[in-house]
Amino acid sequence: MPHKRKVDWEALKREYAADATATTVSIAKKYSIPRTTVEWHVRRHHWRDERRRYSAKVVEKSVRTNAEKLRECNEQHIKESRQLRILLFKTIVALDQNGTADLKPKTYASDVAAATRAIVELYKSERLALGASTESVDSTAKVTSKFDGMTLDEMKAKAKALSTELGLTK
Repeated sequence: MPHKRKVDWEALKREYAADATATTVSIAKKYSIPRTTVEWHVRRHHWRDERRRYSAKVVEKSVRTNAEKLRECNEQHIKESRQLRILLFKTIVALDQNGTADLKPKTYASDVAAATRAIVELYKSERLALGASTESVDSTAKVTSKFDGMTLDEMKAKAKALSTELGLTK
């Protein structure tokens, strides 16, 4: 009479649950176990339910991880946006001794708008890579397009308003 070898059914159950492509036939072949025996274990010990639970956990973890990455991405964008606003402001605006804002010579609204659009496109590509919406980024792009065609006086007024908003005036 042939000697029966011991099968670690818990290990096979974990393997079946973790590999969505595993079938009773593939497991039977891999471990030289009769297919009907594997099928019996699948039914009797609810391996399919275990597979569904495992898959749900994997999806949940993936969603959580992606949400965390998106949160970090948003925080970074907010921080960079603030830094870029101040940098752009300092690039195009000069403050006199009294803290009054005025445009630096040779500053063009179209240059500022072009730089802002480039930043917006970078943000959009990063959000798309994370599978997130770019709707809020698109609305930012619409706002920045309003800088195009601004007159020098309009830019000066905007510069003064920004200096107050950013707390750069005395």
